[in-house]
Amino acid sequence: MLDQSCYPLLLHHTHVSNLTFADDLVLLAESHCGLQNTLNKLQNFSLNCKLTVNTTQTKVLSLIHISEPTRPLYISYAV
Repeated sequence: MLDQSCYPLLLHHTHVSNLTFADDLVLLAESHCGLQNTLNKLQNFSLNCKLTVNTTQTKVLSLIHISEPTRPLYISYAV
C-alpha cells in the first residue's frame, strides 16, 4: 500500500518514492515534508534492522526553484 504521507513522485502514471541499486538508495518526494517523512521512515526501518545511514556520504538535490530559504532535513541515531 502506498504511503501518501511521503508524497511520492508521479512519473508516467506511477508513484515512485525510491530507487535502489546495491547499497545505494535514492529517496524521492514532491515536498520537503514528504522527504522528511521518508527520512523518518528510513530511520525507523534502519534502527529496527540495526543499520545506520552514513550521513557523511549523504546528499540532497532539489530540482525545483525555491524562493524561500530551505529548512534542514534530519536523520539522527542516538548513541
